[in-house]
Amino acid sequence: MSPCLYDPAVVFLAAWTSAAGVAGFAAMALDKAGAAGGESRVSERKLILAALAGGFPGVMLASEALHHKTAKLRFTLLVWAAAFPWLSAFFELVRVTCLGLPWAP
Repeated sequence: MSPCLYDPAVVFLAAWTSAAGVAGFAAMALDKAGAAGGESRVSERKLILAALAGGFPGVMLASEALHHKTAKLRFTLLVWAAAFPWLSAFFELVRVTCLGLPWAP
């Protein structure tokens, strides 16, 4: 593995999105269980906030793996919109640390 991927900022961003992803997956699983059992649910707003907080990998994975909210185009688009800044930040950090290029304006 490239030593630039051990940069503290890259490691922190990857660790944060991994931990938040687990939480996002758990939130989606709780919502799916609530939907199936007629119990209390996790609001879409909270699921989107979980994705926005960095949990987008777990929310996306759970959506596909659990077949939950896959028919809701608005939800899917909002999760992708939440993922965009995180993915942009990660690729920018890798670009700067690995390639040594200056920060993009």
